[in-house]
Amino acid sequence: FTESGDPDNEVVFNYQENIYVSRARDTRTRTLIVNSTGSITSLSIDPLNRLIFWTTGGPVPRILSAYLDGTPIPQPFKPSSSQPHLALVERNIFDPKSLVIDTPNERIYWIDGFKRTIETVTLDGKDRRTVRKFELGDQPVVMDILGSYIYLVTNQGSLVKMHKFTGKIEKYTQKVRDISPRMKLRIAHPAKHTVSHIAHQKNPCQSSYCPSETVCVPMADVKKRPTHPEMSVRSRQILRGVHQKSVYDFATKTKRLHNVETISAITTPTVVPL
Repeated sequence: FTESGDPDNEVVFNYQENIYVSRARDTRTRTLIVNSTGSITSLSIDPLNRLIFWTTGGPVPRILSAYLDGTPIPQPFKPSSSQPHLALVERNIFDPKSLVIDTPNERIYWIDGFKRTIETVTLDGKDRRTVRKFELGDQPVVMDILGSYIYLVTNQGSLVKMHKFTGKIEKYTQKVRDISPRMKLRIAHPAKHTVSHIAHQKNPCQSSYCPSETVCVPMADVKKRPTHPEMSVRSRQILRGVHQKSVYDFATKTKRLHNVETISAITTPTVVPL
């Protein structure tokens, strides 16, 4: 599962072949996307562009995307088919998994277990590149991204730091035990919770704590965001400004704005296998 970045504190998750959404304080769920091309192996959310990306396994391995409310992205020249959602990658792909988003560079990365590769494309499916092909017997199983590096775990339990452009790797001395197909990897670091797409901004909640019944919403330049019909008036109001933090209070249904601070360096992240 993954957080959607929605002001209502929703969580998006996949189970078997569909994608569902659930609110944090409500046990009920609703179907967001009905997938018809195979089991879903991973998914990721881009809250700034309000997009969902997911990978499917056999019989039709693909990387697909849709708007955050599950609405298909328009494809003017696409013939009618059973899969209405935009396919970013559907050729030369066999076992896609562990999909992650590089928000500052507007790219997605994924592992192809069959090819033993880590590959990348832009958010619209262009400029496909292979970052690295791994040796047989020590290929990546799961990964996450922070800054210029991808952190991954191999099927031999090696913890590896890889440059996301050059593919150069550095292995850590510690090993990860009990590797399983359902293993997840998450990086715990303040830079993973930025308040905008600008990497040098940090979460101001570290110095200005929010009261109860509130949630922090990323602020972004409205000009950089597509004006999708599903964006509510409240969402448009919250997204005003670039260098501010918006706190929405569910109790009073009001919002407060705070200036954000900047940081000059990124410290060593904590890599947490789940």
